[in-house]
Amino acid sequence: MSEWGKVESRYRKEVSGLSRIVKPYDYSEKQANLTDKNVRELLTSELRVVKANLTELMALAYRETDESAKDVKRVRDDIDLAISEIKSLSYWKFPDSQQALEKVLKADMILLNSLEQIKKVVITIHTQILDLQKSTPKINVKFENLRKMLSDFRAVFLERAEVIKIKR
Repeated sequence: MSEWGKVESRYRKEVSGLSRIVKPYDYSEKQANLTDKNVRELLTSELRVVKANLTELMALAYRETDESAKDVKRVRDDIDLAISEIKSLSYWKFPDSQQALEKVLKADMILLNSLEQIKKVVITIHTQILDLQKSTPKINVKFENLRKMLSDFRAVFLERAEVIKIKR
């Protein structure tokens, strides 16, 4: 059994879940580069959706002459940085050990879960601004949490890149 086969067998539930989102989700020797490319495209696509939501939020904040517009701008800049990091890295050598493949699988799960959490926070902020429940300190705290989540997201992605041995 191949190293990916062992990982796939051990993490059957997780791989099945990721396979519904990323097609193909298969880090076998023949499919690893395509799978990684598809994961990275999904990450950048989802980050762009978050950024578009934040752009709408920024427009609302400016209309209301809200201080949170600065917070939105900072988060959008963080997203641009994450997208840039994801897109600018190129392949060098894909790992073939079971341990490395497990790390990549776990990183993929963390990254996709983090994106879902980030989207939920943005929706909550958006709802609060629209409902005029603008308790500014609470919204500022949510923006700081969002920036922390993006920072953690980037750290996981860069660790993943190190395992995959992506060239910068």
